[in-house]
Formats: sequence, C-alpha cells, structure tokens
Amino acid sequence: DLSLANRTYWDLDWVGVADFYHESKCLLFHRLLMTPVDIIHDDPSRKFLEESVPKIQAYVNEECTCPRTKFSDATMQHHEKGHRSDLQDLPSDILDMINAITEGDVAIYKMALEQLLKEIVWMENFQIERRFLCDDVLEKVAPKLMYLDINVTERYHEISAAHQPAWKVYHH
Repeated sequence: DLSLANRTYWDLDWVGVADFYHESKCLLFHRLLMTPVDIIHDDPSRKFLEESVPKIQAYVNEECTCPRTKFSDATMQHHEKGHRSDLQDLPSDILDMINAITEGDVAIYKMALEQLLKEIVWMENFQIERRFLCDDVLEKVAPKLMYLDINVTERYHEISAAHQPAWKVYHH
C-alpha cells in the first residue's frame, strides 16, 4: 500500500539511501551531534551517545568532505557470479514485469532520494559550510538511477542553487 509506505516514511526521524550510504551516514552523525544528550532519558542510550560523540565528531569533520580523504566505497559480493553489470541487459518481458512489481517502491525511493538531497544541501549550506556530496559520487551513481527518470546530478545542483547561503555567495 503506497499511502501506508508514504505515511511510514514521514513518521521516521531519519532515512538513509543505500546509493548514498556515506552521505546518509554523514547526515545521521551530524543529527546525532545536534541531539542534546540531556533529553535522552534511557541511561544506556545516553551513555552510548556521550561516549560516541568524539568519534562521531571526528568522522563528520574528517570524512564528510570533498574530496574524501580516507573513505572508499566498498562493494560486497554475495555470490560467485557477482552483481549483474546492468539490469537493462535483461529481456524486455522481464523488465516489464519488474517495472510492474516495483512501481510503488520506485515512488517511495524517489521521494526518499529527493528528501535526502534536500537534507544534504541543508547540512552543506547551513550547518558545516562545505560540500560532502562530491561530484565524483554523483557521476558514479547517476547512471544507476536513470531508471527513475531523474538526473540526480542535475537535481542536486538545482536544490543547491535554490538554497544558497550568504557564505557561499560571498566566497565565489
């Protein structure tokens, strides 16, 4: 049910996107740093956050940058044949079946992707004042997401251009 999935998505406090795993992690970590520890009443959670803050802060400061310093995209191979290089290589009848089955998934994914890009721009422009969604990542992911009829690189730059903070305008 698409409406239930939509409501569930908006009820969540944070949603990451696997295609932008590192960037999703940066957003989550930044949001954790913004969480006042004194509002957490569960002792184990509070202690965990207090102990984790230095590591989280270091990750945001050192890894949420362009170009990336230490981070590399790792891929996991789950079976000997590896991943199919491109789903478009499948026969058209199979692709039609996949499209019919995943129509709702695509709608939710597009919504989550749009929101993720907006949150990344917010963090870049109004929180840390630097980019961390790098052009090389956009270029790598864009072809994989073309089936969504979205150019993710263009969409990111459109959102970013629409939300220019003073620091960015005056430094260019």
